[in-house]
Amino acid sequence: ADEEDDADGDGICGNVDSCRYDVDNDVDGDSLCYQFDSCPLDEFNDADSDTLCGESDSCPYDSLNDVDSDTLCDSSDCSDSASPTECARFATAELSCIDDGGCSICSCSCFSECRDFCPRDAGNDDDADGVGGDIDSCPHDAENDIDGDLVCGNIDSCPFDASNDRDSDEICADLDSCPFDPDNDYDSDAICGEIDSCPHDIDNDADGDSLCGNLDSCPHDDHNDHDSDMLCETSDSCPRDPEQDADSDFVCGDVDSCSHDADNDIDSDQICGDVDSCLTDPQNDVDSDSICGELDSCEYDQHNDADSDDMCANVDSCPSDVANDADSDLVCGDTDGCPLDAENDADSDVLCGDVDSCPHDAENDSDQDGLCGQVDSCPYDRENNCGDPNPCNYAFDMIRYYDPELHIDTDGDGCVDSLSLSGSAVDAFVTALVERATLLLEIDDSSTVVLTSSPHVVEEANGIQLQLLGDTTISNSRLQLAITTDLGVGIAWYVQSVSLNRGRALSSLRQVEPRGL
Repeated sequence: ADEEDDADGDGICGNVDSCRYDVDNDVDGDSLCYQFDSCPLDEFNDADSDTLCGESDSCPYDSLNDVDSDTLCDSSDCSDSASPTECARFATAELSCIDDGGCSICSCSCFSECRDFCPRDAGNDDDADGVGGDIDSCPHDAENDIDGDLVCGNIDSCPFDASNDRDSDEICADLDSCPFDPDNDYDSDAICGEIDSCPHDIDNDADGDSLCGNLDSCPHDDHNDHDSDMLCETSDSCPRDPEQDADSDFVCGDVDSCSHDADNDIDSDQICGDVDSCLTDPQNDVDSDSICGELDSCEYDQHNDADSDDMCANVDSCPSDVANDADSDLVCGDTDGCPLDAENDADSDVLCGDVDSCPHDAENDSDQDGLCGQVDSCPYDRENNCGDPNPCNYAFDMIRYYDPELHIDTDGDGCVDSLSLSGSAVDAFVTALVERATLLLEIDDSSTVVLTSSPHVVEEANGIQLQLLGDTTISNSRLQLAITTDLGVGIAWYVQSVSLNRGRALSSLRQVEPRGL
């Protein structure tokens, strides 16, 4: 009996109705009647506990309900609501679980295909790297920024180049032979530009002058045209001579001792031909006659044999005397007062010996007896009677010619026996002696000789006395005193004093003996 008389109106009396208040009588077969079933149409009663019953839950086994909206549920369980036969078609891939709705009616048969292995990745590991997009740093880059440049491969212009074409040559480093050289080894020397000392010079400064070939005016000349002649050393025959062997002697100017002389100082006088006044004369006109040696008849004679004796001055003992000292007196004719007299006017009578009738007699035969004085026993006696026992002594007698009043004739024979000299008589007698000079008394050019008797008998011989009375002073640079040889008397002159320069004098008397008597 059903007291409530089929309360749920399902045509089944309550006493036999398993769900007397459930018109569908546990339609989902979960043994829970409607009034007790939170999901009366869901036999698993919200299996994923997402508060959505299975019949309205797009992902009945996915609590997040396809959180990534990729139409794939992250199912932890499954159930096939379709018949086994139907589900088998999905299992055998006859039908597509995804495209033909198999995921909802045959979730077990399509579990692997329909399960969302990347429940938070709408792309479901789009890059197939086994890392879901929700935790994949590069969800669209299977290699996950393999170059580590924090730029994922799908947006990385150079996915395998961490520097992303650092040299901006539009070639990524993994393909760029020179990843840091935008010109990619411009000079093709197998050295990239960033480490190439000369990136545009294939020889890399071949001459080592620190100038790369593309900037080097002489790429193979380390001195870069050292002589500035616009020729590099490789093509410069004289790399250090700007004039290029100006004299064409095949010796470059920098090593050519005479760079403008092709013969290189042919006369070896240390003067190059271009400035040598005598090219082939090593002494360069040594005699300064404006005639170079090789053309000069007298190379060492400026006047070129002035006396025309065919002897050059350098070997001519008398270069201005054509007769070359004809009298052999060692005095050349041009300066010889008597060029034909070897004794040069021996008697000093101003007549040279070659024209002097008595070359050794200054008075030239004074008594005109035809005998020259040096051989005349009585040079002042024309009769030559000196043999008389009392001849006149002409040496003293000649004072008469100077001062006849100042003589003494003691024996009355007309000859002067003694002299008493004073005043001008002393001068006269000294003058006479000077004229007969054979004795030389040498004194200084500016000295003074003082002769005196005080009175004093100078000498007495053969009864003849010579006295000097008073003093006299004779100033000569050279005083000649003498008596002739025929006197037969010795006379000594006493020099009282010799007054020298600055007033000095000899304090003692000295005697000068006559010679040649």
